[in-house]
Amino acid sequence: MPLQRRKTSKWWYGRWEANGKTYCKNLHIEIRGTPPEKRGKPGSAAFEKSKLQAQVKLDQLISESQRKAHAEELVQSLHEIRTGERVTSIPLEELPDAWDQIPRARKLNERYKSSMRSALTGFVASIQEHHPRAMEMADITRSIALDYLEREKAKGITNKTWNDRLKLLRSTFKHLRREAGIAENPFDEIPLKQTETVSRSPFTVDELRDILDACKDDDFIRPLIVVGACTAMRRADCCRLRWDDVDLVEGFLTVKTSKTGETVDIPIFPMLRDELLRAQEATTPNDEFCFPEQEAIFTRNPDEITARVKAVITRAFSEDKGEDPESLPTLSESETRRRGLAYITTVGSPKKRARMEEVFESYMSGKQINQVVAETGASKGSVSLYLNEIEKAIKCRVVRGKVESRPPPELLAPLAVKRKGLGKRSASVRDFHSFRVTWITLALAAGVPLELVQRVTGHRTVEVVLKHYFRPGRQDFKQRIMSAMPTLLSEPGERKIIDVVADDAESYQAGVSPSESLGKALVVLEGVTGKTNADMITEAVELIQIAKDWHDRHVVRR
Repeated sequence: MPLQRRKTSKWWYGRWEANGKTYCKNLHIEIRGTPPEKRGKPGSAAFEKSKLQAQVKLDQLISESQRKAHAEELVQSLHEIRTGERVTSIPLEELPDAWDQIPRARKLNERYKSSMRSALTGFVASIQEHHPRAMEMADITRSIALDYLEREKAKGITNKTWNDRLKLLRSTFKHLRREAGIAENPFDEIPLKQTETVSRSPFTVDELRDILDACKDDDFIRPLIVVGACTAMRRADCCRLRWDDVDLVEGFLTVKTSKTGETVDIPIFPMLRDELLRAQEATTPNDEFCFPEQEAIFTRNPDEITARVKAVITRAFSEDKGEDPESLPTLSESETRRRGLAYITTVGSPKKRARMEEVFESYMSGKQINQVVAETGASKGSVSLYLNEIEKAIKCRVVRGKVESRPPPELLAPLAVKRKGLGKRSASVRDFHSFRVTWITLALAAGVPLELVQRVTGHRTVEVVLKHYFRPGRQDFKQRIMSAMPTLLSEPGERKIIDVVADDAESYQAGVSPSESLGKALVVLEGVTGKTNADMITEAVELIQIAKDWHDRHVVRR
């Protein structure tokens, strides 16, 4: 029968055929009253009224479908006469599968594919519910597209999610327009919404050194941090670095990035080379990846890698605070040593027990943290952790005074910041990706040409690099700008005019005239042989710099 009832639904359904296709749609007319006990018999008045309304709705759909089929056949005939081919179409319910079959240069990540298919399935379901007459991709108009996005916005999605949905649908309709018989993309002229961009913060050189020091004894996460810091590669590419990508002879990594598919060339820094040599000893010739254990965990749960990196960053930033709880008593050296050694005997791991005892004895003999590090070979982070663990366990002070090597954690840049919008997750600003930002910032600040930086990072546009990745600290930014600008702008006060012929060099800090200083520098440089003497070079540079600085501040030519 054209009209149908279903046991699991309160709505009337209609079934019809048009243009060789069978359609079955929810008519959105509610079944009311009491149905008949037997087929062919009338039901209650309310039931018959709802049935009549459903029939009218179905007749309208059939009529529209037939008119559309007739119009489509005319278009098909004209198109076939002109091109020799028939116009194809894609049913809306097949949209996720059609998207999956779009030709691509590289294979999609399974998690990404699943997410995109889910979004497209949600789009189809929404259109079927609110615009049941739109049964094919070609039926989607700009007004329907806008209505869908506005309904999604009403559900509380963020502007970023709005933009992601819009870009997905715009791209999908663009790539399938021929197969779907679409003349105009209904999503083309819909503007993106403004979003709040929170960029990662780079580490300073000192912070990077502390992070590397904090993971020195962590054989799992240290290799990934070293690779990230030395290459600016993303987390996935670091975890999945292949031996085929490594050329230790030429000193280069040649990697096809997982996100963009760009092939990048990256010089191998000495620190990275040492890490790769260690990995070479730990792996077998059959291992595809440089770090197989890390690759396996990343494949299973990428967030575990991020969590371990953040733990290292937190530990590095909180080391050696020197904040002794006021409640802990200060005991005699002998009693503190006795309690400490007694606790160390309870430590389960023999290896840790031995290292902790060595560190504790060295520190209790009066040495400072840096001296303990040099004597025992333990990292600064390990020394700090061992001493604080002992102090907490024996309930008396072990760490002497306060160490001012780092500001307290609350004064350091946070690992995450709150977004302006309410109910949103905090934005991560210092995590694994920060190593990429750090590398780019240091390279550009050091004067490495942007073109070479892009060759390493794989970024296609300058705008992306400068907007999201070049983020020097304010003081460093100020210092570099001031040193690059003319002294007229960067130095306050009036310039003292001195005749270069006159012997007036009282304010010249080298104690001699500029010409004498430069002469001495030339003599020093002439004494440099093929085997470079670092001290001589340093002296020459200092003398020339003194002369130049003084000359720029005080001298004008006559």
